[in-house]
Amino acid sequence: MQSLTTDPQASAIDLAELVGIAHAIEVAAIERYRWLAEEMARRGEAETAEAFRKLEAEERRHSAAVDAWAAALGQAVPDASFDWRLPPEVAQSWEEAAASALLTPYRALAIAVDNEQRAFAFYTYLAARAEDPAVAREAEALARQELEHAAVLRTWRRAAWRRDRRRAGGQALPAIESGADLAAAIAAQKSEIERQHRRLADRLRAAGDEASADVLAEAAPAPGTPALRSRAGADESRRLLIEAQQPLERLSEMLEAVLLAPPDESAQAQAQEALSEAIARLARIGRRLDSLAAT
Repeated sequence: MQSLTTDPQASAIDLAELVGIAHAIEVAAIERYRWLAEEMARRGEAETAEAFRKLEAEERRHSAAVDAWAAALGQAVPDASFDWRLPPEVAQSWEEAAASALLTPYRALAIAVDNEQRAFAFYTYLAARAEDPAVAREAEALARQELEHAAVLRTWRRAAWRRDRRRAGGQALPAIESGADLAAAIAAQKSEIERQHRRLADRLRAAGDEASADVLAEAAPAPGTPALRSRAGADESRRLLIEAQQPLERLSEMLEAVLLAPPDESAQAQAQEALSEAIARLARIGRRLDSLAAT
């Protein structure tokens, strides 16, 4: 279960503050799912966009239930924002999703489950530190609701996983039974990554984006490299860079699977080294995407 990686340092709160926090959690989820649906539609990923729209609609129902709960307690939903009271982990999965190149309906639902479980963890912190028994009782009730909501989303996630597997023809990750198997699999995937990145770098240069091409070539940008001035040009570069992330994310998936159950110590060491390299390359592309977003 995903939880909070650090103590949120939440002090004892009153009932009005608990209502404000609960409302902020739901509003943040609605806004993030709507934005992700729009982003996936912009990328042409219609099925994943629809999954996020479904999540937005589900979150709206959950938000209405929270507002009804507040009314039953005689508490008005505050006008002031309580976003600052939320731990950073609550937004972590959404931010990772925005940067991901391999979002599927299954992954969209996995993100939703993670967020519900993190909200559950936060409510349990609030309940444990409450000085007012009524606040502790209501925070515990909100935590239970998050778990129930997560259970519904896990059902959707399992169905999405089965659909993804059927579309992929049941294709599995390469069988890794030794360090030699892993070395061969890494070499094959790296070769494919380099082939794809050369192709995409050529397209970026043809479009006049030398800086992005240099990122894929892992070269330092030439002094005086001009910035892109066209919004359309930046959008095309962003699309090509997202495409460049895909083989790196597939390699990362394989390496993460190996690290869960390494066949031997040499495979574990190889997987850790190759994963660090893949993450560094993804981060470099991510930084370039951030700079294009500011264009």
